Amino acid sequence: MKTLPPIKLHIVFLLCLVLNLSAQNKSAAKNFLWELTLPTAMDRGPMRIGIGGSYYFERETIGPKHYANLHISFTKMSFLGNGIPAYKYNGIAYLANAMDAIDGLGASGFDKLAVTSINMQIQVLAAQANLGGSNPFISIGAIIGETNSVNHAAEISKETNLDHLDLMWAGSFITNLNWNNSSDLEARIRNLIKLQQNKEDYKNVIRQADNAFSRNNLEEAKNLYGQALRLLPKESYPAAQLAKIERVLAEKQKKEDTVKNEETTVESSNNPEAVRPVVKTPRQQTPEEIKQAKNQEIQAKVNAQMADIRQKQEAAKLLEADFVSKASNLSQSFSQGNAASNSAEAIREAGLADKIFNSIDEINQEYSRQMQIIEQESNNYAAAKAASVSSYLDATSNSGSQYDAAINGSMKALGGLLSQIKADKIERENKERLREEREAQLALLESKRKAALFGIRQKMLELFPEGRLPLESNNVKQNQVYVFAFIADKNALLTQEMGSIAISNVIAVEKLDDGSFPYKSAFANNLKKFGVGKVSIVGYYLNQTDAEKMQSSFIELASKSSLQINQFSYGDESMKKSFKTVNTNDFWETGKSNDTEKSKKTEAKKQENFWND
Repeated sequence: MKTLPPIKLHIVFLLCLVLNLSAQNKSAAKNFLWELTLPTAMDRGPMRIGIGGSYYFERETIGPKHYANLHISFTKMSFLGNGIPAYKYNGIAYLANAMDAIDGLGASGFDKLAVTSINMQIQVLAAQANLGGSNPFISIGAIIGETNSVNHAAEISKETNLDHLDLMWAGSFITNLNWNNSSDLEARIRNLIKLQQNKEDYKNVIRQADNAFSRNNLEEAKNLYGQALRLLPKESYPAAQLAKIERVLAEKQKKEDTVKNEETTVESSNNPEAVRPVVKTPRQQTPEEIKQAKNQEIQAKVNAQMADIRQKQEAAKLLEADFVSKASNLSQSFSQGNAASNSAEAIREAGLADKIFNSIDEINQEYSRQMQIIEQESNNYAAAKAASVSSYLDATSNSGSQYDAAINGSMKALGGLLSQIKADKIERENKERLREEREAQLALLESKRKAALFGIRQKMLELFPEGRLPLESNNVKQNQVYVFAFIADKNALLTQEMGSIAISNVIAVEKLDDGSFPYKSAFANNLKKFGVGKVSIVGYYLNQTDAEKMQSSFIELASKSSLQINQFSYGDESMKKSFKTVNTNDFWETGKSNDTEKSKKTEAKKQENFWND
């Protein structure tokens, strides 16, 4: 039996030792940065959580079974504010932008949140066939700065390459979450809840107050407007209504005082003795004549006073009818003005900023609906405002002459025109705001789409790391192994949306005449002509079925990540020609030739098997 030279034997021995003690028993460390969501069972807490750190796998063999033990440490654990920050309180999601639109406090409270620990379920994922192994879900309790060790995280086979194991972040989920510094945010949410309730109560009270005012029940209306002002002290409408009611009550009191004075005058006229003048009796008149003259004088005065009273009573009736008519018109003006205010409020509330969308179609549909609301409420506003102006002019203008009627009609026409101009301005401004919100939502959706696209590509490259071809020290008995290759500029794939990748068929790589497999570098060099970028080898696999499954999975992921896929075939004849003069002295797979060694061909090459079997 031939033996290897001492130096080469030493190198082979060291290489085998490194591969078996390091690469096979412990994987390389991998970093991670994941975004997970609050468990649905929790009705309170930050809704998106970012965690980061590193992990590696270590092999443990017990009897005939092999296990992968997980060692994972967490260096980052935070509340993520990317996109729209959100917090769940009593089962309801509160978005930062929606809260800011109400109280104007921006992201106050969200910036103080700090995640302290989590409990999560995660599964080990094998990037190549696990040959009968199992990957159950495992529980992890994560605290910043601590390393968690999970024994028997997955059952593996003897042939499983630990570097091909990964953690399936897409299927991971949090089971429990702990955080602090949320008291300010929750106090702000409670204030918003109270404010919203006050707004609802305010609308109900205003509705009752307007109804009471329209029925001319001024005292009830006064009390209700005061209650509404206590609910929302900054609202101007109830304060203006209270001022109007005070003026109407003061005018009513003035009229009542006038009527009371007139009644006193009438009572005095019914008592002639109280107002009887001193009459000098002519000497020529008899006592009977004097008495008759006095009675006639008294009767004339009574008749005149009664006529004056009737005239004043008719005037009072006309004044009262005019007052009632103007009060009714004024009430209608107030009600119509309130309807216009409600339409203006509906226009301001129409929008897209506080909503979450999953597609462009959803954005466009909601945009069209909100645009229709703005247009309809703008028409309602113009009509109600014009009607309010008309009723107010009827309540405050003079009447009687044709000039008064002409002036009143012109003022109504001008009021209608101004109402329409203001309605058009409100509609135009809010439509522009709605268009800006739509563009912002489309930009946000596009940003999420690109992040997801690059995330799929990153995960695809992680799940299919650089493989290799068997070395002589691997002691592979069969005459062929299976691989597939892809050619791509990996940096471009992770930074540019439009990307292309060339993917080979499953290639059966056979041993050369000397009993060894081709070196990976030489094998890769022969594939460069099929694409642009670096040639990466995936595998090797011991059977063709496993290789074909993995190649199909790779193509599926590449397709989902919107890559342009160019498939090429590399067959047996091509390999035989390519490796006929392969550099078999390139032990470290550098791809460089050694001209001095090319001429050395010995029969001992077939026997260069460290295990001598």
